[in-house]
Amino acid sequence: MNPTNQSSASFGFTDAQSGVTFECSLDGSAFAACTSAKSYAGLAEGSHSFQVRAVQGSKTSSATSYAWTVDLTAPTVVSIARAASSPTNAASVSWTVTFSEPVTSVAANGGNFLAVAGGGLAGSPSVTGVTGGGASYTVTASAGSRSGTLGLNLSNKGSIADAAGNALAGTTPIVGQVYTIDRTPPPAPSISSGPSGTTNQASASLVFSDGESGVTFLCKLDAGAYSACTSPKSYSGLADGTHAFAVEAFDAAGNTSSSASRTWTVDATPPPKPNVTGPNNNSPSTAAAFTFTDGESGIGFQCSMDNPTTGWAPCTSPKTYYFLSPGTHEFDVRAVDAAGNIGDYDGWKWTISGLSGGGQDFTISGDAVGALSPGGVTRSLDLALTNPNGVTIYLSSLNVALASISAPNAHGGLTCTPADFSLAQYSGGFPIVLPPGTKTLSQLGYTGAQLPSIRMLDRPLNQDGCRGATLNFTYSGSAQS
Repeated sequence: MNPTNQSSASFGFTDAQSGVTFECSLDGSAFAACTSAKSYAGLAEGSHSFQVRAVQGSKTSSATSYAWTVDLTAPTVVSIARAASSPTNAASVSWTVTFSEPVTSVAANGGNFLAVAGGGLAGSPSVTGVTGGGASYTVTASAGSRSGTLGLNLSNKGSIADAAGNALAGTTPIVGQVYTIDRTPPPAPSISSGPSGTTNQASASLVFSDGESGVTFLCKLDAGAYSACTSPKSYSGLADGTHAFAVEAFDAAGNTSSSASRTWTVDATPPPKPNVTGPNNNSPSTAAAFTFTDGESGIGFQCSMDNPTTGWAPCTSPKTYYFLSPGTHEFDVRAVDAAGNIGDYDGWKWTISGLSGGGQDFTISGDAVGALSPGGVTRSLDLALTNPNGVTIYLSSLNVALASISAPNAHGGLTCTPADFSLAQYSGGFPIVLPPGTKTLSQLGYTGAQLPSIRMLDRPLNQDGCRGATLNFTYSGSAQS
């Protein structure tokens, strides 16, 4: 057997010529007389050569040679390394097993290898194939159906030997690198910020994260394909319309999460210019009402009076202004859509001429009806307002005063003073719109709670001086046409 793991050797030899003797040589040493069988012991590991020749008288034959190798060193396992990355979600995994020298009898069905299941793997993972030869082999094993760990042991080593017949060294199992089998996908990512609803921005930046550490991400926009991305993910030059962003998490084992998504609408187109209608030119009224509409639905408006540069404020149609000064004015209105786009403004210019000759004063009349008593009921003053002009006027103030008290003073010299009463002013807001003619506050639509009122207080003093007293009111106010 060549090579051999024997350190001794014995050679038998003959020659066709009778009566000859023999001379032998080992590893190039000088020939010396020998007989068959010639034996050697204690041979060193390595290559050897044996030569023999026949001698008859003074004649010597050519030498016959035999070469062989003595191998006394058992093979070892250099490494059992994963053939692919870990963690993995593969159904089967492989290892590369490297020996110190070529070996034989490496086979799965020989029971040399045993797959070892870690926590969580279902079934009985086992070796399914061994390929390769010489000093390197690939061993493949099933990986079960759940997450866990999977390693490879070289456990039955007796049948593995080198060409010289030296069995694999060692008696304990040789353990290879362990695979982490992970078939659990990461949770769906969370999108913490980005556009939503309707926006007028043609760019977008979306921030996202995942509950599992160490993941990478795949993103896509609209009908595009998923591609690797990082947070934040930015887009620019987006067209008007609805957009959809989706992101998935991808772990080191190759598992992909369900997707998280966000949709929004880009509207970078401003609405059209509104249509506005207002007062006639040379109007005598210092009030002006405007109505306006726009060709785009779902929009809001901003209005400005005499200041189209910076004086914009939200408004609705109709929009009315009061107490404008005589002269030329300009009203402007523009539309603002849900995305914040502002359209061009439309204006209305007119001149307020004012009433010819300044107009006539309006008058105020009325009284509280019914008796008053200490701590008793409150009496409203439903004042009548008379506008003698031919145009509507607008009251900017209205005041009631308790001018005097007429008392019979027939009760032991006791007096009645304004301190015995509580007077509440009109609270309905201004302007009060007063058309030509006479209207009471209630006819103008104001409620009893908004009307001026008077009430007698329940004071700790003797209030008999107010018996039969008459309260005298005066009224004042201001208005413009």
